[in-house]
Amino acid sequence: MKFTKHFASSVCLVIFSATSNAAEYHVYPGQPIQFSIDIATHGDVIIVHQGTYWETLNMLGKAVTLRSEEPTNPAVVANTIINGDGQGPVITCDTTEGNDTIISGFTITNGSSSLGGGMFNYYSSPDVNHCTFSGNEANDKGGGMYNNHGEPVVRDCTFTNNTAWFKGGGMYNDNCTTTILDCTFSSNMATQASLAVEGGGAIHSYFSTITISNCSFTDNSTNMYGSSPGGAIQERSCNSTTITNCLLENNSTHGVGGGIYSYLSPSTISECTFSNNTAINGGGGVYICSEDSTISSCVFNNNMAGLGGGIYVGCYSPTISDCHIHHNTLTFGFGGGIASPWDGNPIISNTQICSNSPDQIHGSFTSNGGLTIQEECPVPTGACCIGEGCIETSDAADCSDAGGTFMGHESDCATVTCPEPCPADLTGDGQVNIDDIFAILGMWGLCP
Repeated sequence: MKFTKHFASSVCLVIFSATSNAAEYHVYPGQPIQFSIDIATHGDVIIVHQGTYWETLNMLGKAVTLRSEEPTNPAVVANTIINGDGQGPVITCDTTEGNDTIISGFTITNGSSSLGGGMFNYYSSPDVNHCTFSGNEANDKGGGMYNNHGEPVVRDCTFTNNTAWFKGGGMYNDNCTTTILDCTFSSNMATQASLAVEGGGAIHSYFSTITISNCSFTDNSTNMYGSSPGGAIQERSCNSTTITNCLLENNSTHGVGGGIYSYLSPSTISECTFSNNTAINGGGGVYICSEDSTISSCVFNNNMAGLGGGIYVGCYSPTISDCHIHHNTLTFGFGGGIASPWDGNPIISNTQICSNSPDQIHGSFTSNGGLTIQEECPVPTGACCIGEGCIETSDAADCSDAGGTFMGHESDCATVTCPEPCPADLTGDGQVNIDDIFAILGMWGLCP
């Protein structure tokens, strides 16, 4: 049971629980969100109703939930806006907030600061989820979010059109443990980055432990007039980086590492797709110069660079396994698929490298078995079940035209189980119906 008590209507509505000391505050357009934070205590919930709130907030170290009416409803998130009006970080956590400080379901925009235009986290570990960070700027680091010495969790968030002058257009991490799950980073930029230690259009991390899973990175970039690395992600001198099941597409840099730049940061990159990324200098998909690193079960296609269209190995011996590296190109150098021209020696296994231009691999490498290097990628074939027989073909349409059932590319007649033939299914659509009767009527008459 809850009891409702009204404060001044211009301030907020608060509902007290009869079964706990927690309170539920409701904030409406025209009322300040910060007032509810000021009076809230541990365990309280602040629900912000749809509208635009022109203010900057400080969570004051409180273990409270600040959320919109429906955090998982994109329309509600888009219409529950905290606009910082260029007056600083939109939200600040700098009083040792933990993961029980929860911020959920807002559009956070128009923040401006030297560190963390959208959100500034210092020695704090908030749980930020179902938020959109859009149109924030930092004249140094972390246009969307700045994290320093904490363990923040960021999940189901979107970072779009945020900028930082030097490092991390979308997010900057320094000496922290950051977990990023199910997020989208698009069109973020490090706008004035020009040095090798700058860059990271979407994320820049330094001396941190980073986990990124199930995220997409598209159209992120660094300054087109500089040479800073990491069109999407830069990891520099990190403790470890784990990137799993991510899409990196159409990211770009005039330096190295169109998708990911990993330098002295032990990295595990797995089940990711790198497509149409560009690095003017090297490593269209990935530039890696990190010890104890692996790239596994990844696809690199249609990336472009000066050296190493798919991957540039700058130093050490990363393990590359179970990858497909194809149709990557160069603007001037060598190693269309992989380049390791100087101090790098990748250990490659169970990987196909083909149809890259002008060559497939350049420099030192070690094959650990299962490495296939071909000038042209083989055309994939699959099993086509026709009646009681089976043939292999590369064209599903040809199989269908022949009245067969195509079982998918990379299937084969030796292992596939063909469906039982159905003579009455004249149209081959997997069922017997009126269409088959029409087919019979269409053929009615004398046989030729």
